Amino acid sequence: MSTNTYDLWDNQGGNYSVSIDLPDGYSWNQGSIVSSRFLTAAVQFNGTSNTGSLRVLDIIDLPTGRVLASANLTSSQFLLPSQDKDTSFQVGEISSIQGSYKLAINSYDYSLAATAINLASPSSTINVNLPAGFNPSTMWVGNYVPPESSSGVGYVTVWNGTAWQLYSASIGGTAALVDLPSGVTSIGGAFSYMGELYLQTFNSTAEKFYHRTAGSWSEITNQDDFWRAHDAATGYQSVIRDGQSAVDLLGLNWGASLPDYCYQEQEPVRLADGSLLVRATTGFTAETIDVGYERWLIVNNGQVVEDKTFSSATGLGLRSLHTADMAMSISSRSMPASPAVLARSQTSTRTRGASRSTRSRSTR
Repeated sequence: MSTNTYDLWDNQGGNYSVSIDLPDGYSWNQGSIVSSRFLTAAVQFNGTSNTGSLRVLDIIDLPTGRVLASANLTSSQFLLPSQDKDTSFQVGEISSIQGSYKLAINSYDYSLAATAINLASPSSTINVNLPAGFNPSTMWVGNYVPPESSSGVGYVTVWNGTAWQLYSASIGGTAALVDLPSGVTSIGGAFSYMGELYLQTFNSTAEKFYHRTAGSWSEITNQDDFWRAHDAATGYQSVIRDGQSAVDLLGLNWGASLPDYCYQEQEPVRLADGSLLVRATTGFTAETIDVGYERWLIVNNGQVVEDKTFSSATGLGLRSLHTADMAMSISSRSMPASPAVLARSQTSTRTRGASRSTRSRSTR
């Protein structure tokens, strides 16, 4: 085995230098990568040699660099780039029957608990008949948008040899062409949220954002609206990582309704006893005013040991993880317990989390 080092990106803009052991005798490069909100990643590595080629699929815990599981892909299998909130990734496999091509989309687990990739036993499979005229020698499948429910519609992007196309992919059905917005020549990323399809697109001069409702495209002129939907769809910043442990903010008790998205307002602070102090806020996309909770947590070995909720805007601008009096109070573990049912403030109108307007990265 030879050790190769790669810079791998998660779906939250973080970059990790990871060393991977891959079989000797090949020249290796990184292919597609899919990252979960728990900061695990499925990564395809492509090896070439004078005698042939090899595809390796690894599940990697990005913060620790551990390879949780590994498998070899066949020449007809490939990792499908996708974005979703759950901990499943998809492997595509194209097969031919009497001149027609079928795409099998197989799902597998890449949670922190993953220990193996059994390609013969996916957790679910969606079979899609590719459009007539599909030629695997000159055309290929790009991004995949998973359906939001078992009865929903997914989407795949296809390079037809000259341009990108978008197809709906209903379970067991035939891929149906979906017209792209006028002028779009490239698709940077795609995801579904609350029944709408969102696209990050490029043309010769600009990056643009769209969403599709009731069969019609509308341009999103405010990037924050696009990134807010993206954050809710992918669970952006909803997991606190501490070494090999993780705390799911969406899994905590938030009262009457689960928030659509969470943000970590500041970088977590490491306390003297080794635990983490985390400042998180939540929001609800259905509301005109961006209101929600602010919650401070102390996390130790993957467990929340202290929990304080601020349900009022009073003192909002004064609270910081880095003030001396707050650090002293937290270090002595004197935070009041969080109430069982939370009262949400209707007075705070600030924007939660960092601005998304400056995020020009592709969502792929």
